Amino acid sequence: RWAIFYSIVKPGCSYSVFCAIPTRDQLGNPFLMINMALELFPYLVFANYAAIVKDCKTGTVLHAESEDTAFIQQDKPNLDLYEVFFAIEAGEIRLDDMVRFSRNAVETSPVNLELREGQILSVSDLIRAKPLICANDTSSVLAEAISGSEAPFTKTMNITAKELGMTRSTFQKPHGLTSCGHLSAARNIATIMHALDNDFADFMQQLLKSAK
Repeated sequence: RWAIFYSIVKPGCSYSVFCAIPTRDQLGNPFLMINMALELFPYLVFANYAAIVKDCKTGTVLHAESEDTAFIQQDKPNLDLYEVFFAIEAGEIRLDDMVRFSRNAVETSPVNLELREGQILSVSDLIRAKPLICANDTSSVLAEAISGSEAPFTKTMNITAKELGMTRSTFQKPHGLTSCGHLSAARNIATIMHALDNDFADFMQQLLKSAK
C-alpha cells in the first residue's frame, strides 16, 4: 500500500489536512482514484501545500513537499486512535464496553454524532465512527472513558508523539479542533499512520473492512 498525506493551506483560512490510504484494490479502481484526484486538484492548484508520499512497506519517501512545516490542525492525525488501541491491548478498556456521552462530549463541534448527554455507545462503534465521519465527540468520550477527562489523555498523546519521533507535533485536545499550539506536520502524520499500520495491524484491518 501507499499512504498519501496532504496538508493543504487554503487562502484566507487556517490549515487543513487530507489523509488517504489506498489499498491494493482501491489502486486498481480507476473510478475511485479519479474521484480522489478530482478532490485534491483544486487544493493543489490554487493553494500552497505540504505533502509526503510513503511506501508503507519499506518506509521509502516517494515525494515530499514542506513535509516538516508545522501547521495548525483542523483534523486529527489519529494519534488519539493509537492511544485507544493501546488502552484496549493493555486491558484498560474493552471493545464491548458501553460509554456514556458527557456534556463536554456532546457540545464538541462542528462534526459530531449529534447525540444527547447521557446516551451510550460501545467502544467498538465509537472507533468505527471516528474515521468514517471524523466525529470529534468520539475522541472526547473515548478520552474521558480511558483517562477520566481530556487533559490527562492529551498529556499521554504528547508523550507518545515524542516517543514516535513526531517532533513537530503538539496536542491541546484529543480531537483536531483548532486550539492555540495544536500543531503537526505532514511527516508526523505519516509517522503516526505508519505506526498504526505496524503496531495495530489487526485493528486497522477491521477499520478498513467496516469502511467498505
